[in-house]
Amino acid sequence: MALYVRQAAWLDAIPERDEKDKRPANTVSRRKALEEKSGPIEMPALTCGDYLVNFLYEVGPTMAAGMGAGPLTYTEIEAWQRANGIELNPWESALMRRLSCEYASESHAATKRDRPAPFAGTAPTRRSVQSDIDRKLNSFLA
Repeated sequence: MALYVRQAAWLDAIPERDEKDKRPANTVSRRKALEEKSGPIEMPALTCGDYLVNFLYEVGPTMAAGMGAGPLTYTEIEAWQRANGIELNPWESALMRRLSCEYASESHAATKRDRPAPFAGTAPTRRSVQSDIDRKLNSFLA
């Protein structure tokens, strides 16, 4: 599940420019650039716990912190539970906190220009790369 959350953070981040690079700053996220290049991005399937990912996005995967976005606190998760009349088990709250930490960490690291995708090597990624190669080969041979 952390992979699913980290993937979204990686795709939505706008990569930084090298200090020596005089071109204008990036304004397009990786997600938009990849979708324009090779079509819709396939997210990995979740076999269980998808409701926790939905809850995480309902609360907000991160919150405002002193130096930008930070992970959710247990206080925020508890307040969200009370406001919505939901009672999570302790392990579910801990997992939501961990997912939030992973999301915040990956969204910060994803701004590095040479940062590889956290989901590189997964089956959907390989299929996407293969379909991109097939499409280029077909357009070359046509």
